[in-house]
Amino acid sequence: MIVQTASLGKSIASRWRGALLAVFASGFLRSVAVVAGGTALAQLVHLASMPVVTRLYGPQAYGVFNLFVSMVVVVSNVATLSYAVAIVLPRRDAVAYWLLKASVASAVAVSAISGIVLMLFRERIAASFDLGGAATLLLWLAPFAIFLNAMVQCAEQWQLRGENFKSLSVAAVTEAAFQAAGRVGCGIIAPSALALGLLAVVAQALRSVVLFGAARRTLAGARTRRARPAASRIAAWRYRDFPLFRAPRALLHVVSASAPLLILGSLFGPKAAAFYAIAHVVLLTPVNLIANSVGKVFLQRLASRMHARQPMRRVVLRTTCGMALVGLPAFGAIAIGGSGLFALVFGPEWHEAGDYARWLAVLVFCNFFNVPAVQSLAVTNSQAALLGWEVATTGGKLGLLVAVGLLTGSAQSCVAAYAVFGALAGLCLTALALKRAAMADVRARNA
Repeated sequence: MIVQTASLGKSIASRWRGALLAVFASGFLRSVAVVAGGTALAQLVHLASMPVVTRLYGPQAYGVFNLFVSMVVVVSNVATLSYAVAIVLPRRDAVAYWLLKASVASAVAVSAISGIVLMLFRERIAASFDLGGAATLLLWLAPFAIFLNAMVQCAEQWQLRGENFKSLSVAAVTEAAFQAAGRVGCGIIAPSALALGLLAVVAQALRSVVLFGAARRTLAGARTRRARPAASRIAAWRYRDFPLFRAPRALLHVVSASAPLLILGSLFGPKAAAFYAIAHVVLLTPVNLIANSVGKVFLQRLASRMHARQPMRRVVLRTTCGMALVGLPAFGAIAIGGSGLFALVFGPEWHEAGDYARWLAVLVFCNFFNVPAVQSLAVTNSQAALLGWEVATTGGKLGLLVAVGLLTGSAQSCVAAYAVFGALAGLCLTALALKRAAMADVRARNA
């Protein structure tokens, strides 16, 4: 019996050792390390400047700026109609190049429409969020910010397609260094929400230039092999799920993520929005550092497995469990001691932001470990299911936020309700992604 147990233990250990060696040999972890390394440095630069920035600008200016950012993110996330997300998927560069062109054309149109809307309703929007004085000038920057954010998405996906992960890191660090230096410099000379907005727009322009500059050779090669008009129409039909389902889902997702800041700003003023914003930024650091880096590489690897008809569910499950183990200590620490930590790092006037962070840690932790599962939905053609989930959860989150805010008059209660509901919804999405991956494996075996 003892001999059998020992033999079983050796067998299990051997299997796990073989699995780990296979992961290293595939280059997956090396690719993640390259992306995460640049992201880590960018996040360190950003976080190092935050205690100075929060003291220089204060909750009012910082809150107004983050209201502007939330409005821009809502639109820019769907500016490419999600064709940019599909760039990494086609086998042929010519088809991917067509998707890139479609993404840029869509971004131009959406940015122009946004400019017209702001021209007509700028005063009304400014009054809704109590944007006084020069802060209303921020709205004129919105169309440029939307377009540049879309260009960064396009360039990143093209670089991911070519597995040029080093360029992603260089661009992230360049943008972070520029923003950190600019925010501190402007904060010393003339701190304002408008200065923060201008710096953000210029930083995005710089990032897109770095990314497209690094991709000029591969873009030139794809341009010479561009698809015929008939092939372009076939590509548009082949990836129709992205504008039809992924883009609406992306819009709902970003509305859901930005809704607390916008609702808090509308109900309780820019200071409440600033407290939420700083808590959200700090908690998103592990997501940007690790989860998004894993997600970017994971999507490319999963697309390769799909083309090779290799199983996906086991890979998705293992990566998801690994992400949960990695994220638990950091998010657990914030959930326990967030209030005192925020007051110590950012100043006493930011103590309330720590109270928000304690609740948000639960939600962001779920979003942290389900990144691989969510990315797998793009490969398993589950855009319609993802859209249905987003419609249901976004409606629940928005309704809950408004109801709790009006009934309790407490911004912290709004954040707590939003976080708990979102965490439960995230667990349901992870289960859905694993089920879809299993179904895709069955189809691959039967093909």
